[in-house]
Amino acid sequence: VGTTTLAASLVDKATGEIFAKASALNPQGAFGADVLNRISAFGDGKGEAMRTSVVDATNRLIAKFASTGAQIDEVLVVGNPTMLHLLIGVDPTGIGSYPFTPAFVETKYFEGAHIGIDARRVRLLPSISAYLGSDVSAGILACEMHKSDKTQLLMDLGTNGEIVLSHKGKLYAASTAAGPALEGANLSCGMGGVSGAIDRVWREGGELRFTTVENAPARGICGCGVIDLIALLLDEGILDETGAFSEECDSPLFHYLEDDCFYLTPDIYLSQDDVRQFQLAKAAIAAGVEALTAHCGVKMDEIARVFLAGGLGYYMSPASAARTGLISPTLLSRTQIVGNTALAGARLCLIDEKNQAALDTLCK
Repeated sequence: VGTTTLAASLVDKATGEIFAKASALNPQGAFGADVLNRISAFGDGKGEAMRTSVVDATNRLIAKFASTGAQIDEVLVVGNPTMLHLLIGVDPTGIGSYPFTPAFVETKYFEGAHIGIDARRVRLLPSISAYLGSDVSAGILACEMHKSDKTQLLMDLGTNGEIVLSHKGKLYAASTAAGPALEGANLSCGMGGVSGAIDRVWREGGELRFTTVENAPARGICGCGVIDLIALLLDEGILDETGAFSEECDSPLFHYLEDDCFYLTPDIYLSQDDVRQFQLAKAAIAAGVEALTAHCGVKMDEIARVFLAGGLGYYMSPASAARTGLISPTLLSRTQIVGNTALAGARLCLIDEKNQAALDTLCK
């Protein structure tokens, strides 16, 4: 349960095989783009409406899977602590102000009927603290960071950008308020990484080229497409290093720029404000990495591997991420795109209780 996007996998508990995947926007977005706005909405008496909306959306994903004939025995849920609180109707107010205290962080077990989810059982995986949820802990498990003594970095890119550093056998973590731009939200033509979202952008000769999720007709642009596009515009000189559109340049793509909007199609464009939204998001994450590594006395060239995770999926180009400053160019050759590690870690807990026990210990 992401702040902006819901993602699900249908897993055979006996074999671990993934039969199907599904995703949707989190309908709680109507109550605010980030966790603090959602906490505020809870205080305004909208908690039950938020809970019902995400439970209904979850059940729609389950129904997609059930239509294949699958019997849904258990649902494992990961997400940031605010999303987990709102899912089961628990007051998240303590997360929103100092000393930032969640009502719970431990694993929770429910009968599905008790919380309105169409499954026999529901399990919420454990969080670490108020802004480090089970999506992060599951990611650590999936990347096996807790088993390595190498210096490694996990960057989980989403509306909340979580960063985990493994160094000399210890784990350090931070959370940054990236905002929803990297997930395609709050952009003029942005959308989640679902069918029809532009997910890759490049120049071929003098022409602009792009692909879309599922090769469907273009309906908007998702986060990884935005990262690709901004990297391309920087290379072409259409964007300067401050993030402003150029008034003139010799790029053959310059004619796509009109009234401070760069048009990929007649209806899909990137505006100047969209670029600023992206800059805020990537700067929050990059600053978080700098703060965390400085706290631990780790230099960028000491990091052996970077895991780039999150709802952006497998489509994001590490080169584009480095070109835009999302990651340090020093880390480019050591960066691995690992997709949705929150779901991957949940799957590990579903198929082996030993992994659940390891995750509970890790969070403590």
